[in-house]
Amino acid sequence: MTGLLRSAMNRPGSGLFHPDLQKHISRLESAGRPDQLCVPRDGEGHPWLYSPADVRDVADACLCVLTHPAAVGEVFNVALSLPFSFEEVANYFAEHTDMDTAVVEIELPVCWVYWSDTRKVKSLIGYQPPGSISRVFNTALAHEKGEPIDVIPA
Repeated sequence: MTGLLRSAMNRPGSGLFHPDLQKHISRLESAGRPDQLCVPRDGEGHPWLYSPADVRDVADACLCVLTHPAAVGEVFNVALSLPFSFEEVANYFAEHTDMDTAVVEIELPVCWVYWSDTRKVKSLIGYQPPGSISRVFNTALAHEKGEPIDVIPA
């Protein structure tokens, strides 16, 4: 979390930039360990949200696009259908791992929402990404344990 915030400190064009960001980074660093789960919210209590793309969904969508006439000449976003909050991630790790699940909750002066709009791929060619937070993290945790997974790790 602090790495993400630090990257925004000297970039006023960043959606995370705020003149008081260093103060919040220092508060976050004093509140816990570098690997501790963190749940950021903005000053109004809105959670930070993120909608990553699962490589399996991207590959599946590419195959779907190649066979659908309405896709010719179009550009599509492919990601999880709904973003998840950092709190959902913390809850997932608390439920599915043995890691220290003490969570640092922090109020920050900005709200970060990374949400890819997937309505076009759904409406134009009917593609529904099957990915979910549990699918993404179950795969990551299995890989970490050395178990076989259905993707090639980056």
